[in-house]
Order: sequence, then C-alpha cells, then structure tokens
Amino acid sequence: MGPAETGEGSMTDQEVLISTLREARRIIGEYTGPRNANQTLTQLIAVLDRQDVAHAIERLEKGHESRDVVK
Repeated sequence: MGPAETGEGSMTDQEVLISTLREARRIIGEYTGPRNANQTLTQLIAVLDRQDVAHAIERLEKGHESRDVVK
C-alpha cells in the first residue's frame, strides 16, 4: 500500500523512499517459504514499481533538492 492509499498526503522524496523500503521489509518479513514466493514477489513489485518511487529516485540521483510529491 503506497502513501496515497494510507492517507499520508504529500511526502518528500526521502520520505517516499523510506516508506517504500519499510513496506518492502514488512513484506519480506512475512515471507513464509516457497509456497508464498509468487505472492511475495507480486506484493514487492506492487510496492517498488510505483511512479512516485521511480520519480523520487530519479530526482535524488540527479541531485535535485528534495521536494514534496503531489498526490
């Protein structure tokens, strides 16, 4: 679940990435074995392959100052 779905509102690029990594860690922590591998991978893709995450990474890689992400 991304920031928009949790009602967190506007977030900086760093906050977007920290929230995303926390969610990914939670999903990995819930992984219980090979039977759930496809479900775990699907959840990780949903968390990590979001436009707000990609844009935050691009801005940070380019060295732009952190800015709020518009929801």
